[in-house]
Amino acid sequence: MDLNAIKAKLNQLNQESQGGGNDFAKNFWTPPIGKSTIRIVPSAYDKDNPFTELLFHTVFSKYPILALTNFGKKDPVQEFRQMLQNMGGKENWSLSGKLTPRANYYVPVIVRGEEDKGVRLWRVGITMYKALLQLAADEDVGDYTDVAEGRDIKVTKVEGNPYPETSIMPAMNKTPLSTDPKQVEEWLKNQPEPIRCFREQSYDQIKAQLQAFVQGKPAGVTAEVQTTTTEETPKVAEQKPAPQPKAKAPAKSVTQKFDDLFKDDDQGGEGSEDDLPF
Repeated sequence: MDLNAIKAKLNQLNQESQGGGNDFAKNFWTPPIGKSTIRIVPSAYDKDNPFTELLFHTVFSKYPILALTNFGKKDPVQEFRQMLQNMGGKENWSLSGKLTPRANYYVPVIVRGEEDKGVRLWRVGITMYKALLQLAADEDVGDYTDVAEGRDIKVTKVEGNPYPETSIMPAMNKTPLSTDPKQVEEWLKNQPEPIRCFREQSYDQIKAQLQAFVQGKPAGVTAEVQTTTTEETPKVAEQKPAPQPKAKAPAKSVTQKFDDLFKDDDQGGEGSEDDLPF
């Protein structure tokens, strides 16, 4: 077997399973092991802040789900969390905390040596996000996104235990984003918009997956959907809670409260198209 070809195919399938396919590699940059040099570019969508924060549901789905609160819409997970908090009790608060959306931060970058690939998004967690903010707040560094007198950033990624570790250091000298004004204009204008790089699932799709989780089903399994012959939004079929042997299923009272919370919400959803992650 050609192991390199197999690894390449596996990487491709993993990217496609995350909803990106070729667009994933086109829109996103992930630091490789070793040293890279990047330039953070001013955002085409927010001139005052290059960072975009997006919230994802990660507990009850096989793949992260973009929270509807990112769009200013009602989100069944947020409603369920609020209900649990109103109920009170240690277990309810614990489950509410477990369902808290996870924040990721996206920043547009040009990778030195790969300028031909254009602006891509670097996804960073809270630790790296804080580190990048601290660099900007440092008077000796300042606005590293300035297209005329900004700074490149050196990114070093090393194998760690259990996960790789990434560190950053600003370049000593100030340099322009590019010596070609047309190239600068192109990079400032043509950038992937973070929120548009992920599929927006409907209210009912998210609710079905959350209901399956509450019923003790494995992540990625959705509750059965009862189809209708009218144009009404499909309803999530009422189901009895899963037997309780395995553990992590929430208490029966929580399941009943979930049903009560959403039983009159059939018209509140936005339809269901498919069960793809993005």
